[in-house]
Amino acid sequence: MRFSFFSSSSWLHGSVALWLLLSSSSISLAAGWEIPDHGARGLGRGGAFIASANDGTAIVYNPANLAFQDGTRLTLASHFITHQSDFARAGNDPFSGAPFAPVTNDAGVFWVPFITVSSQFGLKNWTFAIGVHGPNSYGRVRFPESGGQRYSLIESNFVVIQYSFAAAWRINRRVAVGATVEWVDSRIKFREKIPLIAGSEDPANDIPSTVEVADHFGFNTVLGVRWEFVDDFVFGLSARPPIFVRATGTVTSSPPPGITISGNSAKLTVSHPVVVRAGVAWMQPRFNIEAAVVFEAWSVLDAYKTSFPGVFVNLGTSSFPISNINIPTNWRDTWSYRLGGDFEVIPNVFTLRAGAYFETAAPPPKYTALDFASLDRVGVSVGASVVWRGIELTLAYAHIFQVDRTVTDSAVVQPNPVPEIGGTPTVTGNGAFSSNFDTFSFSIGIHFDTLLK
Repeated sequence: MRFSFFSSSSWLHGSVALWLLLSSSSISLAAGWEIPDHGARGLGRGGAFIASANDGTAIVYNPANLAFQDGTRLTLASHFITHQSDFARAGNDPFSGAPFAPVTNDAGVFWVPFITVSSQFGLKNWTFAIGVHGPNSYGRVRFPESGGQRYSLIESNFVVIQYSFAAAWRINRRVAVGATVEWVDSRIKFREKIPLIAGSEDPANDIPSTVEVADHFGFNTVLGVRWEFVDDFVFGLSARPPIFVRATGTVTSSPPPGITISGNSAKLTVSHPVVVRAGVAWMQPRFNIEAAVVFEAWSVLDAYKTSFPGVFVNLGTSSFPISNINIPTNWRDTWSYRLGGDFEVIPNVFTLRAGAYFETAAPPPKYTALDFASLDRVGVSVGASVVWRGIELTLAYAHIFQVDRTVTDSAVVQPNPVPEIGGTPTVTGNGAFSSNFDTFSFSIGIHFDTLLK
């Protein structure tokens, strides 16, 4: 009977279908790129959820934890993220003579959904799950069209959708292993202005350009283990290999009068890092506490590599191929140190949770840019859950403080698409950067076996 409800309920099918439809346009990619972390439970604990993940987000944190989730379950989660990002470029505008005006991201609230369904299918030691989600991040930024940052970024929208299948095997009462296999669909759009002549900031020579590319066929895995090495103490470990995005698409430009651009092909290469998560949790009937560490090998991202095969700038009778634009990043590996836990105020009815973490910055100071604001950061979070007959409602809030950064030796310069006619690109990355994040989250968890008793 447990499966007849799951397979025949029209309201369940409708709600899941709606969530999937909305998710396909909202799942994102961002900061350094991601910020901690998935789901309202995990967010409320500061992302310390590797050894103790007990809902559908285990497919990301540590799929081995699925083996300890009995019956058939549904997890629907939503994050609503705001990102304050400010940049005051150093120096004066060469045309107005006035100091560059500070710019602020005005893209507003970003929605990040997460859905999983898991079931044992009547098996004793196996659990299977499917899900749709993306990296937990703020996937869109927007700055002024004519600001001092326009040669680096005006607007970007990075979307990654991960369609996941997971399986976990409970070897014995203390040990389980699990794996998640993901089909990764990446879509990238960004706008900036490109100077026809590098070294000039004359607005009359700016070429507004939009690149839209996609890689619909990426694949990835997450492998995990859960081990209760002594009574009440659980160790969790998971690892994800790198993801290499090879996106293709188009570039559209609006050149000034007297100039034409032929061709529109664009290619972009971006790499995602190896991610290793580890945590140790002390589990008690009414509370648990976990200390965790997350390593992300962001040194794999040395540059954004963009090419425009067959695209030419036409000046009178002369044509010039647009050169490859490789924007160096030279990011560093990052470490995140997390501590969080739950306390059941009313057993099996009302739970409070809290957490905190510190995470190191990905870009070295001279490569700091507005596209992904990954600076040294401290996060604090709180959350609560209410349970009634197998239905759990969870709320959480997190604030991320990022350390302000002032750059005086920036390596961020204008793009130089036509070196044959360009000069020396102007440095555009010197100045003061400041940013922070706020995340409001809620989730609905349904344990169908309990609900139908």
